[in-house]
Amino acid sequence: MRDDAFDKLMEFLSNLEQGKIHYSLDHNRDHAIMIIVTVPGERWEVEFFGDGSVDVERFISDGEIHGETALNELFSQYSEPAHGTLSPALAFPIVDLPVLTQRLVERNDKVRVAA
Repeated sequence: MRDDAFDKLMEFLSNLEQGKIHYSLDHNRDHAIMIIVTVPGERWEVEFFGDGSVDVERFISDGEIHGETALNELFSQYSEPAHGTLSPALAFPIVDLPVLTQRLVERNDKVRVAA
């Protein structure tokens, strides 16, 4: 990464910090560092490349709030299951949180006993 590209990246991160804007760093493409900026109703993907260029992609919410059942759509449309189809057992159920918590505690105890 050239010095001017690095300086540009550092200035951007500094501006986010000063503005108290939430962000995270990621690396998905060769010769690029991605900063994912999250603000209410929007997500920005800003990629800084070693040659000094910058790509910005912006995702804006339509404001519609979906229920928990929308998670089934996430898995059915975007999962890459090993055998080509998503098992109905993997569909996201509506879960009673205290029951789930208890099951996780029991499972953790079994793992400790087995170890």
